[in-house]
Amino acid sequence: MKLPMLLLTSLIVAVSMTVNAQTIYHCTKNGKKVMSDQPCEHQGAIEQRRVDVQDMPPLNTSQPLTPGQIQQSQQIDQRLQQENVVSEHKRQYEKAKIAQDQANNQKVCDDLERYRKQVIDQQRVNNNDWWNAEHRRVDDEMYKRGCKTL
Repeated sequence: MKLPMLLLTSLIVAVSMTVNAQTIYHCTKNGKKVMSDQPCEHQGAIEQRRVDVQDMPPLNTSQPLTPGQIQQSQQIDQRLQQENVVSEHKRQYEKAKIAQDQANNQKVCDDLERYRKQVIDQQRVNNNDWWNAEHRRVDDEMYKRGCKTL
């Protein structure tokens, strides 16, 4: 009994949202799915997908769908599937780019750490203002990049 009422309530909320909204945003916030007429970024959530009102299939519960409505629904499904494929490729590209950026940053951090050790060795031999300033500069750069020091 509770499940049909929950589904009916969800359907009423979704339909009422579409009356005024042009776009429905499907978001994830703290591991929970959220639907809204506002962009996900405004809620501090991550957008999963976006559905325009004209992309929603015809809602007709009292009669079977007409052939035109069936065709419209099939066209919407096909287009949304294509958009999902494109957005998945985009997500994979962005994920790969982030991984590459992290790898590049780690390489720079490793180089900075090696140079930092050389600077410290030189400070022990020639303790002067230039080596002290260089040590601070390298430490600052490592801090800006979020490098972990040993």
